[in-house]
Amino acid sequence: HTLAPLLVAEKDMKGYRDLCRQIIPRFGHAQDSSIADQMAKDCLILPSSGADLKAVGALADIAVTRGKDSGSYPFFECCKALAEYRQEHFAEAVKWAGSAVKNSFPYSRAEGYAILAMAQWHSGQTNEAHAAWANCDQVIKEKLPKLSSGNLGMDWRDWIIAHALRDEAQNLMKNHHKSGENPPLK
Repeated sequence: HTLAPLLVAEKDMKGYRDLCRQIIPRFGHAQDSSIADQMAKDCLILPSSGADLKAVGALADIAVTRGKDSGSYPFFECCKALAEYRQEHFAEAVKWAGSAVKNSFPYSRAEGYAILAMAQWHSGQTNEAHAAWANCDQVIKEKLPKLSSGNLGMDWRDWIIAHALRDEAQNLMKNHHKSGENPPLK
């Protein structure tokens, strides 16, 4: 669970994809909610991990069903939202991300807002998507540690994930806006 975010931070896409292709054969039958969440989220950080998204989605399902009473549940909701988003189930992604952003923990809020922005964008809700992205950016700027501090704390993996998702959402909206395209409706 340490390696995937580091590969993303280093922009080592080949290494990231190679790792993700190994995760499902090794952890695809995990029944522990935390392990299922971590392995699924590792394969979901970037849009094209090379992992089987149905199997990754099954791990996210285990996390949210078995981890319902866990203190980590907001992260499990983010993982489920991201799994739905990657599978292009945008309405479900909006639902799960909308729930995650209600939590006070800044990492789950930042990740949830980024996922919400992307899912809303693809659903044709462009104004809502821009607002969700702005909320994500605000949480990151005001609530997460600064890279220049030299200490990202124990939640450094989620720091990387939150930034990667924010950047992905920004690029999605900027590239479509620049090209004059309307977002695809699903």
